[in-house]
Amino acid sequence: MCEPRVCVVRPFAASSVKELPPKTQRKRLPPNRGGSGVFLRSGSLRSSYDAAAPVRPKPPRGSQSSEPKQEGEIMGMDVFGNNPTSEAGRYFGRNVWGWRPLAELVTELCPEETAACEQWQSNDGDGLDAAESEKLAMRLCGLLESGAVKAYCTNHAARLAKLPDEACLRCKGTGFRVSNPDIPCLQCGGSGKVAAFDRAYSVDEEDVKEFAAFLKACGGFAIC
Repeated sequence: MCEPRVCVVRPFAASSVKELPPKTQRKRLPPNRGGSGVFLRSGSLRSSYDAAAPVRPKPPRGSQSSEPKQEGEIMGMDVFGNNPTSEAGRYFGRNVWGWRPLAELVTELCPEETAACEQWQSNDGDGLDAAESEKLAMRLCGLLESGAVKAYCTNHAARLAKLPDEACLRCKGTGFRVSNPDIPCLQCGGSGKVAAFDRAYSVDEEDVKEFAAFLKACGGFAIC
């Protein structure tokens, strides 16, 4: 008859037991976050953050924001009032397609009133002081009433309409994709021609009216 086996459990020495480091729980980042490092977990918090953000002047029709231009964004001119007396004099802006012809109109029809500002087509901060701005505003209002601005805009539009079409750069004038000659070019619709680049530089009476209203209330301005 076999005798039962006896298992003897010997305790480990205290010195032989290694203490494991405490387990740390990884912090889960929220799904999105706002500016200045503020994490936003919900729409309500997002709304609260947006409501607390400083309010910036809203650019007028056809203009770009006063924020720094990002890659791929259409560039433009931001014109800021130095000492605005109303909301209309705080900010005026146009993208490149709108500012260039507007500045040309103003300088051609008002050479004396615009002479103090030498860099109308640059955003280096040039501009006019309060008295000069008000004088230019009065001059533009007079030209609007006399019909001179309307005549200028009509002639400008007629000149642009006469510009011949240009060869499509995407397909090199062939009308078909360079990568696949069997497929028509989407840029020109297969014609190999596109509208002249300069046709985009348009200006009308409304642009001049808005700029004149800005000039009246800006207290001087800087083109940035």
